[in-house]
Amino acid sequence: TMPRVLILRLHLVTAMDATALNALESVVERMNKAGGKVVISGIHRQPLELLRKAGFIDIIGRENFRATFDEALQRSRIILAQ
Repeated sequence: TMPRVLILRLHLVTAMDATALNALESVVERMNKAGGKVVISGIHRQPLELLRKAGFIDIIGRENFRATFDEALQRSRIILAQ
């Protein structure tokens, strides 16, 4: 079974290409189909810009992007409480 919330810690990812974007899209699509959510923490400028240009921020939801892992945990608790 899929988790209800998946936190992706991207603080070590300083650059992302189309292959990584495709893999991320696949994960998010699978989570959405299973009724789950993806929360992204610690994303750097270049990967964030790539996601923005691809229109992917709206798919994940702006509210599911957090600066730190602790904030991502807090967001996941909110999602689980709904």
